[in-house]
Amino acid sequence: MREGEDEKGRYWEVGVIGHGEGGAGLAERIVSEIRAWDATGGNDAPELGFRMAVADSRDRLTADDARFNADT
Repeated sequence: MREGEDEKGRYWEVGVIGHGEGGAGLAERIVSEIRAWDATGGNDAPELGFRMAVADSRDRLTADDARFNADT
């Protein structure tokens, strides 16, 4: 995902890359779902956020903290 802004305002752009055998087919299926979702107006979910631990802050995240979470 990446954030952008145009004359209509701020937006998020979703991209999909497929890897391996069948990756292209899976990516196309996901793209179809994203397009269908977008055609219905998307949603009003809260803004996407994430945490990243670097340098001196590495000890703030524990092994139990999620590394990546996608809610479907």
